Amino acid sequence: MGKYNRGVIILNTSNKKSNSYIKSSCGSSPCVNAGVSATKKCFDDLKDEAKKAVIEGNRYINVQWEWYKELLDTYLTLGIRIGDMDLERDYVETILITTVEDSIKQILMNISPTNDLYKLAESTTDPSSMSAEEYMAKVNPIILKELKEAYGYLLSDDAIADTLRKFRRAVF
Repeated sequence: MGKYNRGVIILNTSNKKSNSYIKSSCGSSPCVNAGVSATKKCFDDLKDEAKKAVIEGNRYINVQWEWYKELLDTYLTLGIRIGDMDLERDYVETILITTVEDSIKQILMNISPTNDLYKLAESTTDPSSMSAEEYMAKVNPIILKELKEAYGYLLSDDAIADTLRKFRRAVF
């Protein structure tokens, strides 16, 4: 697929046999081959049908890498390690790597009050009496939900169009 080079558009020909590389010439919007002709157009200038086709052709552009790494790193700072996950099967394995008390303290210090993990931590009145298994049974569905929401957003039309604009990259 190529590298994410700013200022360079990576286009696959419609027969998908070769790649061509062209310098971007339309500012912040990606130049894309508008179809059969060699005319270059910026993504935002394409007709709605063409935009939909480009977006659909790039449906997995945001998840072809370790998209979850930042989330997993955040959970680590909260004392929670993700062992395994399969979002299609609604499965995530969470492992507490600290005490319940320390995890709750980290959540309250580092997570937004609107987040469900924060709400759980705030509602836990006596963390010292809660077992790790009981705590993780409450945390696990929240983490699964957050991972699924992040994945779902990355597959959304808005996220894909944003990526195409941001990296000036279109792959047909």
